[in-house]
Amino acid sequence: MGCLFGFIVSFLGAGILNIATGVSIVTLLLTAVFGPLQTLLKTTSLDVRQWLICLAVALSIVVLAEIRKAVRRHNAPEMGRSPELTLPG
Repeated sequence: MGCLFGFIVSFLGAGILNIATGVSIVTLLLTAVFGPLQTLLKTTSLDVRQWLICLAVALSIVVLAEIRKAVRRHNAPEMGRSPELTLPG
């Protein structure tokens, strides 16, 4: 997955990817709050509790990804050290 993301960023450029991500987020938000889109897509408004649940789920993905990266960095062999000399564990 990381290789694909790196390819997309290098191919499209980070600016275009950021714009596409922003447009996607705005579109998702509008489907939950904009009346005509709610009617078209048959969605309903969210209350504060539901928005907080959505935010918590979204942030948990980021937190888990950062924890995973930290663990991988911690378990990675030191720079310049031969992989054959690394002890499992």
